[in-house]
Amino acid sequence: MRQDALTNPLEILLLEDSDLDADLTGEYLRLGGIVHRFHRVWSRETFVDALRSGRRFDLLLVDYVLPSFDGLSALKIAQAHCPDTPFIFLSGTLGEEVAINALKQGATDYVSKQRLNALCPAVTRAVDEAAQRTARRHAEGELRELNRTLEARVAERTRELREAKERLEAEAAERERVEVQLRHAQKIEALGKLTGGVAHDFNNLLQVISGNLDLLTQTCGNDEKARARLSAAKAGVERGAKLAQQLLAFGRRQPLRPRVLDIGQLVIRQQEILQRTLGGDVTILSDVPGDLWNTFVDSSQLENALLNLAINARDAMLGGGNLTIRVRNVTLRDTEREDAVTPGEYVRLSVRDNGTGMPPDVLAQVLEPFFTTKAEGHGTGLGLSMVYGFVKQSGGYLTIESEVGTGTTVTVDLPRSHEAAKTLEAPAEDDVVGGDETILLVEDNDAVRQTVSGMIEELGYTVIEAGDAAKALALLREGHEIDLLFTDVVMPGPVTSQVLAAEAQRFQPGLPVLFTSGYTQGAMMPSGHLATGIRLLDKPYTRDSLARALRDVLDTKGVDSEPDLRLNRDLATASATILLVEDEPLIRMLAADMLEETGYEVVEAHSFATGRDAVERSPIDLLITDLGLPDGSGIDLAKDLRLTRPTLPVVFATGQPDRAFLEELGTPHAQVLSKPFDKSALVKAVVNGLSAKSEC
Repeated sequence: MRQDALTNPLEILLLEDSDLDADLTGEYLRLGGIVHRFHRVWSRETFVDALRSGRRFDLLLVDYVLPSFDGLSALKIAQAHCPDTPFIFLSGTLGEEVAINALKQGATDYVSKQRLNALCPAVTRAVDEAAQRTARRHAEGELRELNRTLEARVAERTRELREAKERLEAEAAERERVEVQLRHAQKIEALGKLTGGVAHDFNNLLQVISGNLDLLTQTCGNDEKARARLSAAKAGVERGAKLAQQLLAFGRRQPLRPRVLDIGQLVIRQQEILQRTLGGDVTILSDVPGDLWNTFVDSSQLENALLNLAINARDAMLGGGNLTIRVRNVTLRDTEREDAVTPGEYVRLSVRDNGTGMPPDVLAQVLEPFFTTKAEGHGTGLGLSMVYGFVKQSGGYLTIESEVGTGTTVTVDLPRSHEAAKTLEAPAEDDVVGGDETILLVEDNDAVRQTVSGMIEELGYTVIEAGDAAKALALLREGHEIDLLFTDVVMPGPVTSQVLAAEAQRFQPGLPVLFTSGYTQGAMMPSGHLATGIRLLDKPYTRDSLARALRDVLDTKGVDSEPDLRLNRDLATASATILLVEDEPLIRMLAADMLEETGYEVVEAHSFATGRDAVERSPIDLLITDLGLPDGSGIDLAKDLRLTRPTLPVVFATGQPDRAFLEELGTPHAQVLSKPFDKSALVKAVVNGLSAKSEC
């Protein structure tokens, strides 16, 4: 018998009419070491009542012979009420045949009253067997339950494995997609640098040719044949300048002159021009609602982009077709597109054709410069590249959807502007005039400098030449008085054109400055937008455009504000470490260049996690972060860093107009830098942040 049965009393229901036999039975159990508690009954009625009472019995001991009740009847009653409880007969007259019959009927055992010394072993055996049966039934029940749920558990485990496999496949696909995007971005960035550099040198060559053609035109008098040849040469220069402009547009290095614009009105104005350009085989359908938001964009570049898209659509519709131009207000969220976007409000311009469409392998390459499916001589392959570069430079996004046999849709999303659109008057084409002022010309290319100097002198001005910014500063320190500084943007040596302009204005407060360049990345307009008060003349330029630009700047002397070129120099060049967190590689690279040019040390990061890790390695004085990061938000990063640096200045770089998130941050020294930004705005934000921190 189990140990607990020896120590815990057995609950025994004893059916016995003899007091003496009941006492003897109890005594034998006690002597055998079986602790028990009797519940004695003596009749059918009391036996049934005990079984119905709900009390649990471990054993039934039943006298086989009773005055009015026999043992087999008691066995049947017990089997009806507690079939699993062991049942032992006690009898002094039970024969072998009767005993065997009782066992067949379901009794557990029988013990003769003349041999009560066999009672304890019988009780022990019966109780143990009952416990084993109970355990076996329990195990069998669990087994049946396991078998019943096995299919469900297998299905659940299969589902978990399938979901894990799908997650791994999705992660692998996402990793591959990100790697493809990164390789594409690096490829585009490298091509952009290459094309920008080529365009810079190309524009300088064109400037030499254009300037000398203008000077020759002034000396050929009435020789019509010579004038015709010069005119043809100028047309070639213009075509070359257009090609250089396309290269700069792709590389996002063209100077943009954005203004608040209603794109819907631009589309309506351009529709007639587009129709004449595309011809009668193409039907233009425009869908322009009247409640469109404004955007901040260079209108002439947008017109060129729309023209390029329309011409591409025409060429894809062999024999003619429908060109649909649609403008809509949209709100982008960071989960709506495969590539990362800055959430916010945008104006969407889409151009759709029902032409031949493009297969996937062609679609994957259409934005690359010089890629074209047109016959040789029918396209440079720069049209879509130029549109893409312009859109990205304007802070927008471009997507292309195409299906062979169905057509192509090009979608351009440009950030919304909350300012009112302004109507610009076309500049009057006045007669070209010169002047007698003194102009300091700073140009490192000798051929360009000599040509431009001749053009300026021919206009009546006095020219002082310098081959670089350092020589120009030396001339100013010698006391040369000038009326205008005309300088190339890209300068060799340690002194940049901006530093030159600032120093020149320190020597001569209010001195007007005119910049010129065929390549301005990283110098005057890293974001693509010219800063307030900066005048830029694009290379190559003609004598007439040079004359108008010089006269315009000289005649508006003192009108433009100068703070963008004359920042607080002590704070602007103070030794400080800035953490720059931006997931767009090009923006991060350009912003870092601007800050390093000013004298700051820059720690770069591309995500929430890498930004936080960077702080562990380097102490920082100011945080500049994009709002939307791949693995979190700039707000959360600022909150995280300010847990240990409560006075850390934060600059949020964002294209969204809503500033409510500053209240959510709930701490001082936080400001917003609107995208797109130029170097002047960036440095000014840094200076403000550092100066606010120094006052604490």
